[in-house]
Order: sequence, then structure tokens, then C-alpha cells
Amino acid sequence: MPTGAEFAIGPEINEQETTKSFDKFCDCFYPDGLEWDQSLFAERDRHSIEYGGLGKPRFSLEEKFDLYKINLFREHVRQRFIQESSEYKKVPTFNHLHRNPDNLSHIGKFMKKFYLDELGQIFNILRGQMSVVGPRPLLIADKGNSYPPRQFLKTGIFCFPANHSKSGGDTILKYSTDEEYLEQYQKILVWGLVKLDLSIILDGFRAILKGRG
Repeated sequence: MPTGAEFAIGPEINEQETTKSFDKFCDCFYPDGLEWDQSLFAERDRHSIEYGGLGKPRFSLEEKFDLYKINLFREHVRQRFIQESSEYKKVPTFNHLHRNPDNLSHIGKFMKKFYLDELGQIFNILRGQMSVVGPRPLLIADKGNSYPPRQFLKTGIFCFPANHSKSGGDTILKYSTDEEYLEQYQKILVWGLVKLDLSIILDGFRAILKGRG
């Protein structure tokens, strides 16, 4: 990821001023204070670099990876939670902050409602760590990683469990588990699988548009 200095235009622009301007610009989209080489718009689901962890790495095809999500929280609230919360010291996750809507930024409230924080997972797809459709990524310690379908399929953004949960069960495809997806995956031909995946993506967008986040 380029540093702020590489964004300077012309020799008359001071490097320090350019970096400061770039940081202020990025704070509008990515207010989590991480090093810029992590991602411009997305925050890691594990802040081990600076904050000790937003959660733990996920697992896909026996490979550990960091799940990216877009930061939803007010930065001063998040920093205070890191420094003062006994809950964070026990389990380094920001899930506790979701309980109070006031902890979210104005944009964060809208994004949470429509699950737009998950757009950060596009970075995982581009890095080859996830697929568009596949089993839901689980924490490393989850025993489900040791069994099908996660032993055979790359994890994905859209899946039966997520669609079922986000839509309150109102889905086109009446499936709700990753095991059911593996069963369909193994028994249908290529074009049938393409149709299945497209239906799962359509179900996913229908669930998102319900705004139940």
C-alpha cells in the first residue's frame, strides 16, 4: 500500500504536510488508526498489530486468514473501549459495542443496518482467501473447521446460514446450513452449481435489502 508521501503532487509539496492531509482524508473512511499498509477502507477483524485483537483469525481450507470488515464505530468510543473495558481485556472483540447504537458513527448505523461492513471481505476474495459463495468462515478454535464442508470448500461471503439469519428465514432456497450446500455441491453438475450459486447470491441481496442488521 503506498504511503502518504507517494501521493505528493509536485516538488513544492512538503512530505509531512502531504502525509497529514492524506491521514485526515482516510480518517473519513477508515477511522481505526491502523498502519496504512493494512487496508485503505477496511479494518481487520483482528487488530493484533496495534490493539491486541478485534477477534481472532478465521479458517478456510486449512489456512488461517484475517477477516476484513469496514469499521462502524466512533473512533473515540472504540479507543476508550480498548483502554478501559474489562470485557475487552477478557475477550478482545468489539462485538460488545454493537449493543449500544450510540457507539456507531452516523455512516456506521446505516452500514450496519444493511450489513455493508462486510464489504471489507472483498479484500479477502481478491487475496484468494475467500470465495463469493461458500461456507461461513469460522473462528480458528471452532471445531466445525475440522469437518466438511470447510475441509473441501473455500469459505464465502454468501452462504445458506447467513442468508437464513439475515432474512429471518425468508429465502428463495429453503436451506440453512453449510452441510446442505456441500451436499448440493457434490451431487449437481457444473451448470446446476452455477445456478445454485447465483440463487444464493440473489438470496443474499434480498436478505441485505431487508435491513435487519
